[in-house]
Order: sequence, then C-alpha cells, then structure tokens
Amino acid sequence: MASCRSKIINTLKSNLVILGKHKFASNVMEKCLEYGTEDECRMLVGLILKDSNEKSSGDDSALQTLTRDQYGNYVIQKALEVIVTLLHCSALISVALI
Repeated sequence: MASCRSKIINTLKSNLVILGKHKFASNVMEKCLEYGTEDECRMLVGLILKDSNEKSSGDDSALQTLTRDQYGNYVIQKALEVIVTLLHCSALISVALI
C-alpha cells in the first residue's frame, strides 16, 4: 500500500496545480496529505509553499491558484491541518525532551 501511495504522490508532485484543481484528483491529494508519511506530507506542503515563495512574475503561485479554486481550496485546508498537526507534534516532542 505504501509503494502505491508513493507512486501517486510522485505523480501529484509533478502536476500539483492541475491535479489540485480537478474534482476527483483533489480528493486524492487530500487523502495523500491525510494518510501520507510525515516526509510525504512535508514534501507536498513544501512544494505548495515553495512555489509561492519563488514566483516573481505576474503568474499566480500554486498556493494562490489552489486557494481560489473550488476544489483546490480543500487541498489547502487539508494542508493547513497537516501543518498544524506536524507543528503540534514537534512541540510535544521538544517539551518531552526537556
């Protein structure tokens, strides 16, 4: 199952915006964020954010495009949930190590 998920995530990362705006592919992206490993989730979220930091031309970033899209906005919401969860876990680990 993990190898199938990894193949799906590799496909998603090369077509992030196009698939994030698709009615059914956006659901797949959300599930990958929900059930992916920590590294896979960080990679997907990082790609969304990296793209938004590197845009200097008039084109919209992945973050902007997905946020404005009727299906992509759900991907962004799930990504935000993942970020909060990862940060919360990191904080708990830090406190436990003190």
